[in-house]
Amino acid sequence: MLDHACHPFQILADISRAAEAVDSIDELLQRILTAAVDLFHAKGGTLRVLQLPSNELRLRASVGLSAAYLKKGAVTVQQPLRRIYAEGPLVIHDVQTDPRTQYPDAVAAEGVAAIIEVPFRILPDCHMALRLHFGGPVAPTEEDLGFLTILGRQCAQAIRDTMVPDRYIKTFRNVSRAVHAGNDTAAILQGIVSQITDLLSAAGCIYWIIDTTGRRIEAKVSHGFAFRSLAAVDYAALVKIFDPAPGRTVIIEDAHADERIPDPQGLGKQHIRTVVGLCFEIDANIVGILAVYFSGPRRLTPRDMDFLQVLGEQGAISLLRARCYDARMLDTFRQTVEGLVMALEAKDVVTHGHSLNVGIYARRTALAMGLTPRQADLLYHAGLLHDIGKIGMTDKILARLGRLTPREMGQIRLHPVIGARILEPLLFLDELVPMIRHHHEHYDGSGYPDGLKGEAIPIGARILTACDALETMIAGRPGMPRHPADEAVAELQRGAGSRFDPQVVRALCSVLQAGGIGPDTQFPEAPLPDTTGRFPLGF
Repeated sequence: MLDHACHPFQILADISRAAEAVDSIDELLQRILTAAVDLFHAKGGTLRVLQLPSNELRLRASVGLSAAYLKKGAVTVQQPLRRIYAEGPLVIHDVQTDPRTQYPDAVAAEGVAAIIEVPFRILPDCHMALRLHFGGPVAPTEEDLGFLTILGRQCAQAIRDTMVPDRYIKTFRNVSRAVHAGNDTAAILQGIVSQITDLLSAAGCIYWIIDTTGRRIEAKVSHGFAFRSLAAVDYAALVKIFDPAPGRTVIIEDAHADERIPDPQGLGKQHIRTVVGLCFEIDANIVGILAVYFSGPRRLTPRDMDFLQVLGEQGAISLLRARCYDARMLDTFRQTVEGLVMALEAKDVVTHGHSLNVGIYARRTALAMGLTPRQADLLYHAGLLHDIGKIGMTDKILARLGRLTPREMGQIRLHPVIGARILEPLLFLDELVPMIRHHHEHYDGSGYPDGLKGEAIPIGARILTACDALETMIAGRPGMPRHPADEAVAELQRGAGSRFDPQVVRALCSVLQAGGIGPDTQFPEAPLPDTTGRFPLGF
C-alpha cells in the first residue's frame, strides 16, 4: 500500500520543516493528512478530535471527500476509549458489513469500501483519530500501519503543542490562587502531581518532602502508576538518586539500566524508562523533590521543564506557608495552654502541680502503649488541661476536695463538661475536647458525665482517668493522705476492669516500675511539640 517511490521518510522530513514554517495549526494538519492520503493512494482522509466529556469526534481536517459525506452526521465513539487504544490501528475491510460503520448508506454513496483508523491520546481529556478512506479493498502491512502511526503522531503532537501552553498557564494560575488563598497544602500538592502527570502524558509523578538534617522523608504525595522502585525508596536511596541540592535537576534517560533506581525485578522498573527530578528549597533543612516518570523515552522541551519548575516552586511556597502557619499555631497553642493552666493553679493552690504531673504520666503511658509521639503529645496537653473546668467552681468547693458533701460532689462532677465547653471554641484544641469531657468515665460504665463504657470511652480519656487517680493518690489531698507508690499501684490494679482500662493499668504500672516514681519525685516538664520538619498535611 505504501508508495515507496514517494520516499516516505523524505516526506516526514518535509513535514517537520513545514511545521516551523506554516502560519496555523490547521494548515499543518491539512498538509500531514494530504501527505498520508497521497502516500497510501487513499480516496480521502479525515482528522477528527474528541474532547471529553463529549463522545463526538469533531472534524479538524479533510482531504478528497465530498461535503455531503463530511456532513452526514455526528461521528461518535461507539466503544470505550480504553478498548480502542488497546486495539491500536483499526482496519475496516468491508464498510458494508462491519458493525463499526456508523453511516453505511453515506459510505456507499461516497464510494468508500474500506477504512483505516489510527487513534491517538493528545491529553487525558483530548483524543484524535486519523482515518484514511479507500475505494477498494486494503491489506496494510505492519510497515504501512507503523508509518501511518508516525504521521498521525505528528498531527497529535501539533495539536498538543497548541493546547498545552494554555493548559500550563491555566494550571499555574489555579495552583497559584490556591497557594495564596491558603488552601490545604496536601490538596495543593496532590493537584500539582496529578496535573503534571496528565499534561505531560506521564506514567506518574511524586513530590517528596525531606528533612536533610534529620535524614528522613517527612511526607510524600503521588499520582499515576505506582512506580514502587522509586516510590518505595527510603531516605538514603532517595538522596542517592536525586542528590537533593536546591535547584538541582536530575534526568535518568533509561531507568532500566540505571543503577540508582533499585529493585530491577518485579517492582515496576521494567515499565518506566525516563525519570526527571527537580529539587526545591522549602526551609533551612527542608527540601522538596519533584519526580515525573515516563513509560518510554522522553526528552522534555524547555517549556515542559519551565512548567515543572513553576509548579514545583508553587508546591514549595505552599509548604513554607504551612510550616510558618504551623509555627504560629504552636506558639498560640503554647500561650493558650500555659495561660489556662496558670489561671487554674492560681485559683486552686491545693492542687498546684497536679495537672503537670498528670500530663507527664499520660504522655509516658501513651508511649508505653505504643501510641504515636504525636498522640502522646496530645495526651500531655490534655493532662495539663483536664481540670480546666474547675475554673468554674467556687473557692469553697476547691478547698474541700476529698471531703465534699453530696451536693458539692454534684457540682464538682460538672467540671469535665465545663472544661470541654471552655475548649470547644479553640479549634486548634479540638482533639483534646473528648479527652477532657470523658476523663471521669469508668471502664464499667459507672463514671460521669455520660456513663460511657469500655472502648466507647476515648483511649486518651481512659489514660487520663488512671493517671489522674494515680497522681491524686500519690500527692494526697486535704482529708486524703498520701499513698505510698506500692499502695497506689495496688489500688490501680484492683480497679482494673471496673474503674480503669486493664490495658492502661498495665502500661502505667510498667512506667512506674521503670521510673521509680514516688510522692517526692520531681518531673521534668515534657517538651512541647517541635515544628522542625513537621507539616500539617494529614499524610
